[in-house]
Amino acid sequence: MNFKRRISGVILAFVCAGCLFCCCITFVLYFKPFYYWEIGQLGIVELSGMDREEIAKNYDALIRYNLLWNRDELTLPDFPVSESGRIHFQEVKAVFDIVQCGAAAGLIVSVVWGIYKIRKREVQFLYGAALLGIFAPVLLGLWMLFDWDSLFYTFHDVVFQNSYWLFDPSTDPVITILPDSFFLHAAILILCGLLIGSVSFLATGCFLHRRFKKQQNK
Repeated sequence: MNFKRRISGVILAFVCAGCLFCCCITFVLYFKPFYYWEIGQLGIVELSGMDREEIAKNYDALIRYNLLWNRDELTLPDFPVSESGRIHFQEVKAVFDIVQCGAAAGLIVSVVWGIYKIRKREVQFLYGAALLGIFAPVLLGLWMLFDWDSLFYTFHDVVFQNSYWLFDPSTDPVITILPDSFFLHAAILILCGLLIGSVSFLATGCFLHRRFKKQQNK
């Protein structure tokens, strides 16, 4: 029975860590003010030759396309989209759909299963989730620090397994409003979310452990 509890705790730790990862990505996807701020910080107006309102309008259209419940074809107000570009955006949407489903399903499972475990006074899964959540930011953060281009290219090669993501600005000018620096900053924001979530798991686990210990000693 002890062994089964430990295995279930390990599985739940992975579920919580996976859910946290998906939630962080989903947050960055939905948090459009982050991109609006980046427009000025990265000089996207100068890079694209468009005004701020046009840039924001096209970015908004791209985000709407990637929302889980949206099944419309991609249309950008001020940009043409090549066939290879359209295929890549479809592949990106498929990834985001999986991530958003993972966030929603993982949240439900984590909360329900986590409450059950806590009522049983089994909080070890929180420590496991914290360790898993911290491991990814440290590993990826070091890779980003020393070679962001390598991480960026490796990610696309592994996830998409084609060259459609290598946009040509002459056929897919939308790439001019999506500089590499934006994706770097988005990745940093995701990793920060993972660290905050991991610390929260750890703090909650420590708090509950102390509380249960005090109750046991009374």
